[in-house]
Amino acid sequence: MALKRSIALLWLLLAAAAWPARAADGPPLRLGIYDNPPMTISGRAPSGFIVDVIRDFARQRGLRLEFVQAPFHELFDRLKRDEVDVIAPIAFSEERLGFLKFNSESVLIDWSNVIIGAAAKFTLPADLDGRRIGIVSSDYYARLFAQDLQRQGVRPVFREYDGFEAIVRDVAAGRVDAGFIGRFSLSHILKGMPFLPRVKVMPGSYYHEPLFFGINPRRAELAAQLDDYLRRAKQTPGGRLNRFYEKWLGPTFFQRRLLFLNRNIWWMLLAVAAVLALFLAFNLLLRAQVRRSVHEIHRQKTYFENLFKTMPAGIVILDGDYRVTDMNRDFEKLFGYPLGEARGRDLSELINTPESQQQAAALRQAARRGERAAAEGRRRHRDGTLLDVHIIASPIVLDGRVQGILGIFLDITERKRMEEEIIKSKNIESVGVLAGGIAHDFNNMLTGILGNISVARKLAAGGPLDEILEKAERSALKASGLTRQLLTFSKGGYPVKKTVDLLELVRDSIDMVISGGNIRARLQAEGPLPPCEVDVTQAMQVINNLLLNAREAMPAGGEIDIVVAGHRQEKAGIMAPGDYLALTVRDHGPGIPEADLQRIFIPYFTTKKSGTGLGLAIAYSIVTKHGGAIQVRSEKGQGAAFTVYFPASKQPVGAPPPPPEAAARQARILFMDDEEIVREVFADMLQGTPYQVDLAADSQEALEKFSSARQAGLPYDLVFLDLTGPGDIGGIKTLERIRAIDSRALAVAVSGYSVSEVSSHPGRYHFNDFLAKPFQTDELLEIIARNLPRTGKNS
Repeated sequence: MALKRSIALLWLLLAAAAWPARAADGPPLRLGIYDNPPMTISGRAPSGFIVDVIRDFARQRGLRLEFVQAPFHELFDRLKRDEVDVIAPIAFSEERLGFLKFNSESVLIDWSNVIIGAAAKFTLPADLDGRRIGIVSSDYYARLFAQDLQRQGVRPVFREYDGFEAIVRDVAAGRVDAGFIGRFSLSHILKGMPFLPRVKVMPGSYYHEPLFFGINPRRAELAAQLDDYLRRAKQTPGGRLNRFYEKWLGPTFFQRRLLFLNRNIWWMLLAVAAVLALFLAFNLLLRAQVRRSVHEIHRQKTYFENLFKTMPAGIVILDGDYRVTDMNRDFEKLFGYPLGEARGRDLSELINTPESQQQAAALRQAARRGERAAAEGRRRHRDGTLLDVHIIASPIVLDGRVQGILGIFLDITERKRMEEEIIKSKNIESVGVLAGGIAHDFNNMLTGILGNISVARKLAAGGPLDEILEKAERSALKASGLTRQLLTFSKGGYPVKKTVDLLELVRDSIDMVISGGNIRARLQAEGPLPPCEVDVTQAMQVINNLLLNAREAMPAGGEIDIVVAGHRQEKAGIMAPGDYLALTVRDHGPGIPEADLQRIFIPYFTTKKSGTGLGLAIAYSIVTKHGGAIQVRSEKGQGAAFTVYFPASKQPVGAPPPPPEAAARQARILFMDDEEIVREVFADMLQGTPYQVDLAADSQEALEKFSSARQAGLPYDLVFLDLTGPGDIGGIKTLERIRAIDSRALAVAVSGYSVSEVSSHPGRYHFNDFLAKPFQTDELLEIIARNLPRTGKNS
């Protein structure tokens, strides 16, 4: 008996020794493995379920088994370079068919779970929005999981790892919020890790899928061999495959327990009775839980219905044919359609214009493909008004199919309007930089020209040259008007405001622009109108430009509708909150093409053969500097309507001040200007008057003369200071230093290019008055008489 046992043992040892020898002599089988316990465990001696299965397969086929170890995402590249013959386990996908051949018989069935920290409260996919999730690089299931989250609007941050063990460690340590991992790998890792209590599985499992062998197409014969091996192995209950499964994955756990139960039948019956009792108790608890769940479902349904109805955006639900099934109150308010009228109708028929049909079709197609799409465009209100809206189209997916579309519409009309205003302002500002400099220099030249003409007219009064000088003076004044137009573009050019009746200004403009011809103006005032505070010259220029545009839009004749009404701005937008007067000028011409509506306020843009393109640009600049706004509405064939908003005033309209009496007394006057011709013409204008004039070329000379005159007991009665000068501190700073010497000094600001509010509010800068270049002798004498005290300082 002992001899037989010895012979049997020797035979087994020889057989065991012969197997690896035969395998070593056969062709190689290169298995690509990565650290994926318990399937494959890399290291100096690879192990795991798949390693044991392939080792057994190689032994039966006489193949020499070799291991190629690398991270999962690198194994594909190595297979493509013909360094790997088989990768396992691996899920089937159409994408992988491009470089892999799969066997038909699955090696096992797996699924994946989301693991989270023990303290985490995530129960729904939506809870993962913005969270950090660890995945293995190139994991096919992880990519499907990411796509599903994206379709639900969930946007986590994925962090890639080379293996599952590192993911579990980082979840337990809180370095990531969650991890995506196969159930077998998770079970194996947690058994051998000390931080088991610090992780848990998020409710729900994902992607129950069979796993196969991925085979290098150059070794395609292995597919049939592996299928034959797996089919025969599965048909042998006690065979090696089941032993490997039991060793690594524990599939025969319940089989072992059956023997235990047979030996303990009475205890089993007692346990069954206990289970039944527990089942009854559990059933009672389950009924209570069902009632609570139904209540919670009803509560959540009510919550989402209220959210849908009260969300501050227009929301519409469409079926698969793009027909309206439901909408919230904001959508009804935004487009003017009640649900009863819109239900069952194609949304395109309700709100789309011919221009927006193509965009709407693209959004619809994207949503039908299961994609979430967004765009900005124009849609039509029920009354025909066009609205600028931001549109979001999201697919409604049920049972894996797109059953409808959820449309979200946000009104961005006001935002678009403000963007357009910014563009207009930038265009005006770019011209203003050039216009301001030109106007400044040109006004200095005009001051010399107009001033000398004024002096010459005084000398040639009644003579043969008087008529010629008068014509020259009129031409110079017309040139002066051109510089005032240029100044409306500049950063200066501030309006010199006074309180007026806007209705009277409109009537005056109608008399000048519309009188005669085949155009009639119909003026309408709505309600009692408050006065407004404007620069009369500039306001008249705006009104005249609008009336001229309306007249030119109807060359065959017609009627211009003019409406003046009060307007209350409740919240900040393109205008500050407050009271305004709205002037609307509407023509009945062909209208303005939509492509030109955004460009009509750009300087030098015109569609007229004889136009300069400055009229509306000047009007825009003037109104903006008054703190108002100008808007235009036009439709093809319906004419155009321009509306101008001027700030209302609480001050009553005052009577014009009486002309000042000449101050016929001696006085000392100091005049500062950097231009020699301006200084000379100033002195010439005051020749033969009782005024003694001293001139200064810059602030330093002016301060020296002012200080010296005061020390000599002959102070100046009035000081004229130019506001700007190259390389100089200017009139405002000079006056500050003069007032430091004498706080009672009287000063007049002088400028051909107003760089601040001094022109309209000189008192805010301690000036007594403002003199605009170019000026004439009469204007200068009026300014002096208005500001020179009756009693001099030296009298």
